[in-house]
Amino acid sequence: MLFIHRHRHSSSTKRRHFFTKVAYVTTVLTLFSLLAGTFSTHVVPHASADSTGYTQDQLDALDFLNTVRAKVGVPPLKLNPLITRAAESHATYYNTNKSKAPDLSSHLQVEGMPGFTGKNMKNRIEAAGYAAPMGYAYSEAMHFKQKSSSAALQGFLDTAYHREIVLDPTIVEAGFGLVDGTAVADFAGPWKTKEEGTMAVYPYDQQTNVPVGFYGNEIPNPLKQFGVTFSGYIISAAAQLEMISHQVIVKDSRGNELPYHEQLHGKTLFIYPKSVLKGNQTYTVSLTYSTGEATGSKNKTWSFTTGKGTNLTSITPFIEEVTLNQGEQLQLRWTSHYDDNAFDEATEGLSYISSNAKGLKVSTAGIINAIQPGNYTVKATLEGKTTQVQVKVYPKWKTRNYNSSLTKLPSDITGHPLQEALEWGLKLGIVSPASNGLLQPNSTVTEAEFWMMLLKAYRIDIQSYQAPKKTLVDAAYQIAKDRNYPLAGITKVASRNKAITRLQIAEIVSAADGKHFVGSNAIQYVLGNDYVRGKTELSYSGYEGSDTVTRAEALQILKYLHNGISVLEGRPTIPTDPLTLPKMPKKEVYIKPATYTDQSFFAEYRPDGRLVLEGKFLKLKGQSINIKVQEGPISKHIEEVTVQFDQSGNFHTEVGPYSPQQLNLYMYAPSITYGLTVIKGKMNMGQF
Repeated sequence: MLFIHRHRHSSSTKRRHFFTKVAYVTTVLTLFSLLAGTFSTHVVPHASADSTGYTQDQLDALDFLNTVRAKVGVPPLKLNPLITRAAESHATYYNTNKSKAPDLSSHLQVEGMPGFTGKNMKNRIEAAGYAAPMGYAYSEAMHFKQKSSSAALQGFLDTAYHREIVLDPTIVEAGFGLVDGTAVADFAGPWKTKEEGTMAVYPYDQQTNVPVGFYGNEIPNPLKQFGVTFSGYIISAAAQLEMISHQVIVKDSRGNELPYHEQLHGKTLFIYPKSVLKGNQTYTVSLTYSTGEATGSKNKTWSFTTGKGTNLTSITPFIEEVTLNQGEQLQLRWTSHYDDNAFDEATEGLSYISSNAKGLKVSTAGIINAIQPGNYTVKATLEGKTTQVQVKVYPKWKTRNYNSSLTKLPSDITGHPLQEALEWGLKLGIVSPASNGLLQPNSTVTEAEFWMMLLKAYRIDIQSYQAPKKTLVDAAYQIAKDRNYPLAGITKVASRNKAITRLQIAEIVSAADGKHFVGSNAIQYVLGNDYVRGKTELSYSGYEGSDTVTRAEALQILKYLHNGISVLEGRPTIPTDPLTLPKMPKKEVYIKPATYTDQSFFAEYRPDGRLVLEGKFLKLKGQSINIKVQEGPISKHIEEVTVQFDQSGNFHTEVGPYSPQQLNLYMYAPSITYGLTVIKGKMNMGQF
């Protein structure tokens, strides 16, 4: 998966600031590739040379890509009606099911879902009638919120590994599908090493209006291997035979050499200038290289010119409305937008004005100080562009100590799996035993009970908010109403005694951190910030939002929450922009399965570096299969291990130890490769 988002800066800014928070992601690219069968030569039988049956968007995309490929020096592609049909159907499938399944795979369809045409790309093009030749390789790329397939292709070209795919000289056929903004590009061709040919470079010779930077917006992010977050626009040179030596010099128009990072990825050399390139400047690249089957060295020199600098068009607040308690401080954050649709975090050159400096002060650095409760605005100005943020200051919390002097633990918590959390809750006075001395740790918690537990966990003096002739629960709900917490029992008293769900807890926790998220956005917020753990695994589905919680589980959630949130805030009235959501963490399995269903690939990467690999693939029973172990996220090869499947399709092996924090694992089964990522000290499992 690749997140496309270009962070740029104003030409008048003295220092460049590069902000890579996923909150700014507006579009996504994903890539899938598959090698079918063993190598063989094959004459393409499906290619269509005419325009019959294709949309203008598809024809324009083909012309655009072939124009670029011609200037780069690789053969043109032809549209294939069957591959095109598969691409269109997959875009429709994705759009139909995405809203119902937030963690829907971009490339692997699920049988039984509406619009299912095949599990992977190879299956889908075969279902469309394409006779897949032996030795063909297949690649699929996706881009979202696109106005045209040509724009999606340009997005591929602006990255490293996706550029390598669309400029691959071995692909010969393509199909493009654009459905309601979802762009699918499918490619096929003989996976064949050709004789020594043209060195394909990009930006190509004499190319103009070239972007100036690359900001790590590709997954895997190629910049991570260098420990940087940005570079100049990527320069690539792809040989048709493997390079065994190379030397590169990049100069600007004044003849100054540019320092750079480099990566040889297969047969493609990527150059990442260490600084963002300057606008409206010509750069010259000189490459001296030799390849494995060619004698002597060769030289390639070319130049390209960057586009104009960008102009600031507007600034906007990172969050439209912020909340804080009296006496707290907060750094305001702003986004600058430019005329090329790029944006960046604005950190310098801003001036600020508070609507009431006696109640809310704002420093020259944009730090607000909440002096008095009330509603305020802060205006920010940058290069003549002005915007504002709403600020709600709540009264300082009234607090008290609920600590318990209980000397004897309830008998029904002894030996409980969550005994530590139960004892924590008893010690802090968050919960108390019933009159019979029991705590009933497995009883289901209501909305009112959870809300009271949350307030006590943060030492809120509920009684001090209690009005005459009102109960303590009424006081707790008045607090929720005053601070805009999403509790159903505020308006419907009967809802107070209904069991609370894990989804409701996610929405309440988001509010406690001063954010207004609902549904899957709230789940992503608490998982992304590690405020609440999933129930079965670290994923949307593994969070189990519709499940209720027991008293023991509620205390476990609150105990874990204390590691992330130190004080309760109020919830803004304006919903928080989903673009500010943290990135969803990598999937993590919490519990190792006792048995495996078919096509399960499990990995446990222990803290000592040992790696346990297990799983079940019925179609591989009795076979020996290689699993490639690579360092993540850059896929640096470590070793290959061989696993033996028994007659039931199960396998088990322990290898290592390894030192990287992340491992990428690739199981090479006949005609398909299964991939899995695992973090040290954690477990993960893929169900294919």
